Amino acid sequence: MNNNGLKLPGMKESFSYPDLNPSLSGQPLGVIITQFLSVMLFIAGFLSFFWFAWGVFDYIFAGGNKESLGKARKKMTWAIVGFILFVVSFGLIQYAETIFKPQAIQVQDLGIPKTP
Repeated sequence: MNNNGLKLPGMKESFSYPDLNPSLSGQPLGVIITQFLSVMLFIAGFLSFFWFAWGVFDYIFAGGNKESLGKARKKMTWAIVGFILFVVSFGLIQYAETIFKPQAIQVQDLGIPKTP
C-alpha cells in the first residue's frame, strides 16, 4: 500500500489506493490477483455508470421518437444489469476471500530484462 491516502473524518487510518506496481516478480500471487481484480472491478463500475449516463442522455434527447426511446431504455436497462453483476461479483470475491484465506505463493522471476 502506498501513503497517498484519503483521511476521512472519524477514521483512525486513511483510506489508500492499492499500489499498482508493474513489477510482478517476487510479489505474492494473491497480491497480483488482488491488484488485477481491483482494476477490473473499477473499470466495470465506471463502464456501467458511463453506459447508464449515455442511456439517460439518449432518453432526454430522443425527442419523442418511440424507436429512440426504446433504444435508450434498453441501454439503461443493460447498464443496471451490468451494475448488478458488478456488485454481485464484488460480493462473491469478498466472500471467497474470507473463506479461502490468501496464502503467500511467490512468483518466480522470469528473467525478463527490466527497462531502465
